[in-house]
Amino acid sequence: MNEKSYKVEAELPMRISHFSDFDKVNAQLQKFVRILEKFYGTTIWYIGMDMFGDEILERFTFNNGGFMEIELRKSKLKAFFSSKEHANRFKEALEEAVKPMFRSRIDVRIKEEFINIGDIFN
Repeated sequence: MNEKSYKVEAELPMRISHFSDFDKVNAQLQKFVRILEKFYGTTIWYIGMDMFGDEILERFTFNNGGFMEIELRKSKLKAFFSSKEHANRFKEALEEAVKPMFRSRIDVRIKEEFINIGDIFN
């Protein structure tokens, strides 16, 4: 069974180049998530951090459904939703949240994808 999902992707203007940058970038990330929360209009919950090789992933879930991960070394944000409406609302909130935090604009894309539900459980 295939289900449609929507992935929002963007590059953020914050990056860790050395592990010593982690505290500074983490403080920026926390501030950014609080601003994003206000524009998106829902609570954003922190899930945790994962490290894969030299990449650091920060993961979050949204109170109204969906989740987000931010790759700190690559400065990439990916958010996943089951509804196009939520993906569009998040895209708009993300574009607005970046302005006061980084004083810049970002390119935000929404991709429609299909997930085979059977693959998740096998």
